[in-house]
Amino acid sequence: MGGRPLRRLAWVALLAGLGLVSAAAVRAEEAEDDPMGGFEDDGFPSPGEPAGQAEPEPSGADRWWDLTGAVGITSAFSYPKHRSTSGTDYQGLVGLRTKLGLQLDVELPREWQARAAGSGFYDFAYLARGRDEYTNAVLDKYEWDADVGELWVEGPLLPDLDVKVGRQVVNWGRSDTLRVLDVLNPIDNREPGLLDLIDLRLPVTMARASYYPHPRWAITGIYIPELRFSIDPPFGSDFFPGLQELPPQTVKSGFTGSHPEWAASLSGTFEGWDISFHFASAYEDVSRFEPNSAIPQGFQLKHSRVLLGGVGGNYAFGSWLVKGELAGITGIDFATTNEKTRFDSMLGVEYYGFADNNIALEIVLRHLDDFRGSMRGAPDFARQNTVETALRWSADWWNARLHTTALAVVFGAKAQDGSVLRFSADYDIRDALSFGVGIQIFFDGTASDGFLNPFSSNDRVFLRLKYSF
Repeated sequence: MGGRPLRRLAWVALLAGLGLVSAAAVRAEEAEDDPMGGFEDDGFPSPGEPAGQAEPEPSGADRWWDLTGAVGITSAFSYPKHRSTSGTDYQGLVGLRTKLGLQLDVELPREWQARAAGSGFYDFAYLARGRDEYTNAVLDKYEWDADVGELWVEGPLLPDLDVKVGRQVVNWGRSDTLRVLDVLNPIDNREPGLLDLIDLRLPVTMARASYYPHPRWAITGIYIPELRFSIDPPFGSDFFPGLQELPPQTVKSGFTGSHPEWAASLSGTFEGWDISFHFASAYEDVSRFEPNSAIPQGFQLKHSRVLLGGVGGNYAFGSWLVKGELAGITGIDFATTNEKTRFDSMLGVEYYGFADNNIALEIVLRHLDDFRGSMRGAPDFARQNTVETALRWSADWWNARLHTTALAVVFGAKAQDGSVLRFSADYDIRDALSFGVGIQIFFDGTASDGFLNPFSSNDRVFLRLKYSF
């Protein structure tokens, strides 16, 4: 199929998707404007008809199940002229994604409940621009995907003991943008910085038991038989900085019986503040190079098995919220030296004193103990100290129908490793239908090996239309 028919197909699919969203929105609007509309179709008697011949469906509050979902279209355009390291031209249309997500919640006997969720997307941008322009790795990760989301059952075994088994998300962190204690779930990092952490976490199969010895305290143990790592940009993406494909991984995603991950926490909640203590034996989400002369590249990728101990807490007073996290991570492997220990800390503050506004500042410091000069260059590319700063401002306007967010993330104490700025605005056309616009801008760092330097031309503008049901 040639380029022109593919472009026509993409436009037809886009118009069809917009039509579906618009039709659903119009149907919802008609139902709201006409309180009697649809009653006959739903089995209710018409005026003058004998009552008792049809029973109304139970309301959402009376049902033992609830099915929700969303369908949306997101388009993205990269306006600077740039190519990936594989030679693909990434100026212009870089995304035309249609996505569907569904979630089923079920109330079970004896206060048990269950959830099953999943989502899938197809991106027509690759048809529109020509699939031959992209590497197989890019098409495999970006063109389409379908994934099982949360899939769990939860309930009490005893009055003070709850269990939750299945694919789930466990967030130990207090930060909305940066990660210190939030280590149990990987993230979808295919488009760095475009979405917030809450939308990026990938559920993992776990068995979790929580014991409540006191109304204010909880002890939790977690067994994790599924190894799952973050989805990173592959070779050929404009977010992939390397000149060739990465070597093979020594630890792969999937279920394992011989080396599962496990974790435990103790948390207390009090008036105005909370505190939690955490411990985990898990694989580091970031893979590192390890020498291996038996393969052509001379290196393989390895996820270090690490031990993490940490503490986190929040303290609220007046219109302020102060939050902090501290973690020690031991067992991090490097190619040029022995295992090292890293200490990560986060300090954040939020202010809610302005009506319909929220301002949050978060700073993370990561320190590698016993740092060696050989670790700075290839293949480790490590730093003894790294600083990450996130400043977020969010606000609601026009009776909370317009939602704006401005986010700046800076790498390095003086932005020497680069920074990224994202601004977005979402307008609620109706309760279930929203339209959003935004822009994401990358800035070079002053350091020659700045973390974001390879992405300085990856600026994007994006549009999205979403209907929830």
